[in-house]
Amino acid sequence: MNPNELVGWRYPQQLLKEAVVFFLKDPSDHKRVQMRMNLTRSLIERSAGKVVELSSQGKGLLARMFSLIHLGDWVSFYLAVLYQVDPTPVEVIQHLKSELAKEPAAR
Repeated sequence: MNPNELVGWRYPQQLLKEAVVFFLKDPSDHKRVQMRMNLTRSLIERSAGKVVELSSQGKGLLARMFSLIHLGDWVSFYLAVLYQVDPTPVEVIQHLKSELAKEPAAR
């Protein structure tokens, strides 16, 4: 999100006020990463409608990583349902796969 993404958090102000920003955190995040996230949050909060911090869950690193992936999948699913979009056929992903299949994999 840094640095170029932050520049975009100025306009359009009215639309940004409707945005919800999620920060995905883990207890093992490096101190510099934690500092960057906290500073970024303070900048984003000025423009965004809401900022939410989500912490990973689990004992091991892999468990914590998958806890956030799992949560993201469910958020995506429920947003699709909320907006009355069938979440099962992901046309853009199918297009990406078909285009990639046209080129043999590098060895």
